[in-house]
Amino acid sequence: MAEVKVTPGERIDAKYASFDIIDTAYKHIHGVPIPTSILVPKQLPSGKHPVLVRWHGGGFGTGHRLFAEWFGDWTLNLALRHSAIVISPDYRLMPESKGVDILQDAADFYSWLFDKAPEALPQGIDIDLLKILVTGESAGGWLALQAGFLIPDRVGAIISHYPMVDMRSPHFTQKYEKQLMETPQIDPQILDEYVVKMKPGSIVTSRIPPEGSEFVAIMFQQGSFPKYFGTEKELHPLEMLETATSFPPIWLIHGTKDSMVPVASTEKFAAALEKVLPDTPSYVTMQEGEEHGFDLHDAASGGPASLETDWVKSGLEFVDKYWPDKG
Repeated sequence: MAEVKVTPGERIDAKYASFDIIDTAYKHIHGVPIPTSILVPKQLPSGKHPVLVRWHGGGFGTGHRLFAEWFGDWTLNLALRHSAIVISPDYRLMPESKGVDILQDAADFYSWLFDKAPEALPQGIDIDLLKILVTGESAGGWLALQAGFLIPDRVGAIISHYPMVDMRSPHFTQKYEKQLMETPQIDPQILDEYVVKMKPGSIVTSRIPPEGSEFVAIMFQQGSFPKYFGTEKELHPLEMLETATSFPPIWLIHGTKDSMVPVASTEKFAAALEKVLPDTPSYVTMQEGEEHGFDLHDAASGGPASLETDWVKSGLEFVDKYWPDKG
């Protein structure tokens, strides 16, 4: 059985007070654990429960599986509504690792999920792995989309928040002055000097923002993202979609004024999905005037989006058709 550590939710952040958190590793690389957190609703009755997999964002250079400011309230409350177990993994980050490493982590995570995850659960608690819900924000939105290519038959639905899907676009590949939310123009030498000092083979699986945020900003501003992420076809969902024979139901979410990840990329993916796989159920939420991460600080309500926010309610009506599995 995997070695696990149980941490009361309130010791992590008040946001997780309704959950007990189990920390374990879904893989090891040269002895370095790649961790995941399993969030089990408190007082969960014995039996089989739905699974919600959530991938954190951070431009592939920062972030942590339980960084509370980036973990949407409504995602956690969706799990509580359905007595679902949330599983939130970390993954290797740039610049120490590349996109193919991150994608391999995702593939290995799903192997662990379907084979070993039940061993880490409290006695009497089981998980329904027939059809899972996969969600993620930004870089995590890319990882959520990748589930549609890695394990399409095991996914009930995908919720992809402002995903990074068009990394061949000028926004990521060309150098010009980009106003990334409130981030100033950053001296690229900061990243260059860090890379020079990196130990060969070093592995970083999380950074608590703002640590690492400057690396991501530099990659975007300098158009050097492909240098660190890679250019392989499997890293580019738009190209993977061209030869896909199936894809799970998907809800795409984006703000029209997103300065970190242009909304055009999600529009392009939605159009490509409709063209290549017209029978795939999809739902698209384009929130007018909203920035990156808008659901974490919803402008309309003055606070984070909730299950009662109109656009969330509409999207979840779509998701509810496909997850939890109706058996």
